[in-house]
Amino acid sequence: MKKILLILASILLVWFGVKKLIYSLASAETQIRWRLEEMVEGFNETRKRSVMAGFDRTYADARGYTRDEIGRYLSHLFLGYIDSETKKFTLSVSMPEDDLLIEIHETEPPTATVQARFLIMEGTEEYWDLSLTGDLEDDEDGWQFVRTRDVNHADRARR
Repeated sequence: MKKILLILASILLVWFGVKKLIYSLASAETQIRWRLEEMVEGFNETRKRSVMAGFDRTYADARGYTRDEIGRYLSHLFLGYIDSETKKFTLSVSMPEDDLLIEIHETEPPTATVQARFLIMEGTEEYWDLSLTGDLEDDEDGWQFVRTRDVNHADRARR
């Protein structure tokens, strides 16, 4: 039994080590893309922590909203959009690959321009259309938005 536990622990350590190595060898652009994909997946699975991991503790957007306010709004969405019969979350978000622009600058922080569509799952009814450009920094928690400069919900055509 102890050998089995030791083997399982070893496999887990190797797996985490390989994952960390792959992450560290990836380009900054790829790491940022992975972070954004984790945030989208977290939203769709109502994992607030996964979404909030993309925002630095000092985050503020162009309108003055803070990380804490975004967290409260996420909680409101996650609790307010539950189907009363199925108990499933009724919103989903997508981030079209063609609408994602990640720029790595030599003298300034990297920026990401993200287009996202939030849909009500019962059909194709659009709930919210988001376009933002933000500055990111890499620290011990990975790539995170530290500020967003351009946030506009009206620029993109409704589908």
